[in-house]
Amino acid sequence: RYDIIVTMNQTADNYWIRAIPQLSCTNNKNYNGIKGILRYSAASNLTANPSSSAYSYTDECADQTLSFTPYLSKLVGSSYADSGSIPVTLSGGDWYINGTTMAIDWADPSLLMVEEGDTSYPTKYNVVSIGGTSSEWAYFTITTAQAVDHPMHIHGHDFYVLARGTGSFSGSFADYVGVNVPRRDVVMLPASGYIAVAFPIDNPGVWIMHCHIAFHASEGLALQFVERYSEIAGNVGITAAWNDTCTNWDSYIADHTVEDDDSGI
Repeated sequence: RYDIIVTMNQTADNYWIRAIPQLSCTNNKNYNGIKGILRYSAASNLTANPSSSAYSYTDECADQTLSFTPYLSKLVGSSYADSGSIPVTLSGGDWYINGTTMAIDWADPSLLMVEEGDTSYPTKYNVVSIGGTSSEWAYFTITTAQAVDHPMHIHGHDFYVLARGTGSFSGSFADYVGVNVPRRDVVMLPASGYIAVAFPIDNPGVWIMHCHIAFHASEGLALQFVERYSEIAGNVGITAAWNDTCTNWDSYIADHTVEDDDSGI
């Protein structure tokens, strides 16, 4: 997903708007037919099909992210709250991230545990705790040795995308401080490669990060950032609807067999 600004300064005519999926990432049989039409009101014929042609591009399962500069400038901060490397691996049909494959108990959600002051998260909840203040940042590399791409998605933040590539990250987080890098809520982790990302820890909460390929998430490729734990409890806004949902769930599982066959997300 990209937000873009289109400057309407071309000759008044009809133009194709194309959404061409990279063939390296898809087997879409209509890959060249996903199009819309942008018409200038002053075009000589407002019903004709456009004659515009597509730009050339390199077909690869990768973002175009690093070639863009955000229009709204937001600079990477210099104060480290946390940093580290998060590996993605595959074992026995399950995906692992940071050494764990996620499996959530629907009857005991993480946010409810935090609200109740319970920090004894089960290992399978795959919690990464981040402390600090709103002026500090978390920096991570996410890596994989597998020859599989993963579109990684984060809740509660946008990734500040510092670097990506194949092999290992050999740079320094400090190289990106003060730079207006691209920001994405989904960024492609390339096969046998890495992404280096950052975000300000300015949004206390329990935020999941997961692969946006649904069956990879189902197979456990997810973790949770518990951000500024002490500021979450009491600020969640527990409502009657929340309590009713928990009560209804407890009643349901008392009378029904629930087949828990995936990560729970």
